[in-house]
Amino acid sequence: MEESYNKNSFLWDSTFYESLNKEQKGKYSNFDLVTFDYSKYVENHTLYDEVLPMFSSLIDAILYERYANYLKCEIEKIEISEIKNSFQHHSTIVYDNIEPGKLKEKPVIVGNEVNPFKSDFSEEQIEILTDCINDVKLFTTSVSPKITKNLFDCNLKGVLKSNNNRLLAYLMQSLNLKGFITDEWQSTIARNELVLGKTKDTPLTRTDLSTATDQINIKQPKGWEIIDKYIKQLKKG
Repeated sequence: MEESYNKNSFLWDSTFYESLNKEQKGKYSNFDLVTFDYSKYVENHTLYDEVLPMFSSLIDAILYERYANYLKCEIEKIEISEIKNSFQHHSTIVYDNIEPGKLKEKPVIVGNEVNPFKSDFSEEQIEILTDCINDVKLFTTSVSPKITKNLFDCNLKGVLKSNNNRLLAYLMQSLNLKGFITDEWQSTIARNELVLGKTKDTPLTRTDLSTATDQINIKQPKGWEIIDKYIKQLKKG
């Protein structure tokens, strides 16, 4: 969430929106911002929870996270001050250039998350998925097993371009429902900018994928039966 709330579209691109049911999402989509009365909200921060489900809890989570980060920085400053005083007392060396966060450096994980899709496909399953992707022409180019593996590892050397956003959503949702990938697959694709949209040369957003998912829940896309056939094989892989 910390990466999202600094952006204007943090609500739509966050996993919070993804966790809402269809009725709750509709309330957020249909809410008229003009009706939001900030003065009344300040007096009662749960005032809008009926029309914006769990809105007050979302704001609380953001505030608590920001305050926790503030406290962390303050603690680091105190630790640095104590270390500088200790060295100045016992040595002629003065450490004037120590900066917060430099003392306890932690390894940086590319993508900020290990295995974002939370997948564990075998080589055989990767081959099945590759055949599925190519059979339904999911992307504008055919993919190899290596590219498929890199896709689910969020380690592509470039980006793939969608041929059909609804088919992409159907495949991913099917994998999720069978327990092969995370419930947060929409956010994972969007945050890692893995796929370009069919009609634009910009990465698919969380909103694009959510819209495509809503559409397939109303009507299955052409080619869904082919994907289902491969998903059944995948379970045996």
